[in-house]
Amino acid sequence: MAQVSKIDPNQWYSLYIGTGTQNLVGTTLFQADRSVGTVYIAGEDTSKRNQRWQIFKLNSTAWILRSQAGGPNAYLGTFYAEPEVTEGKTVPRIVRGDIADASVFWTIGSWGDTTWYFSNLANGTGYRLMLKPTGGYLAMSPNITAPQVGQKWQFDTITAINDQRYSSVNVSRLSWIGEVETILKLRFFSWSTQ
Repeated sequence: MAQVSKIDPNQWYSLYIGTGTQNLVGTTLFQADRSVGTVYIAGEDTSKRNQRWQIFKLNSTAWILRSQAGGPNAYLGTFYAEPEVTEGKTVPRIVRGDIADASVFWTIGSWGDTTWYFSNLANGTGYRLMLKPTGGYLAMSPNITAPQVGQKWQFDTITAINDQRYSSVNVSRLSWIGEVETILKLRFFSWSTQ
């Protein structure tokens, strides 16, 4: 189990709740314009690209998550979904960088054991990424009082990324995080060939 302070941006991680038999999945971008993808939980198979996640630190509090299947320009975010029954009606998705919003910036907090919770800047710290009790579906939940079994995330290393395309983040539509910028383009990998 990785510790947040030791997250390596050049590693693929599996993200899971519980024993690790069910992992977070991030699909490729689809729809007619290849702008969004789906996020859900499925049986563990870390050889699958959709179960490999990069956890990329932007600054002291913000992280970006992207799956290998989604590619270097696809990020874990959230959106309002009217049919969702969880209070707040917000669910995760994969979103292309040029149409992303503040929901792609995540904070990672400790439950005080070996598990972590995820909040994002769009929804605030009052909502956390939660595995719903049935079906492998996820939502952002305002029920954040400990303990919350469906919010106790763990992550394990799978293999090195070693792909220059994952050495930067470009979320061109956003104009803020820390200091105002119109294009957020950051390089952090120690293996980068800058």
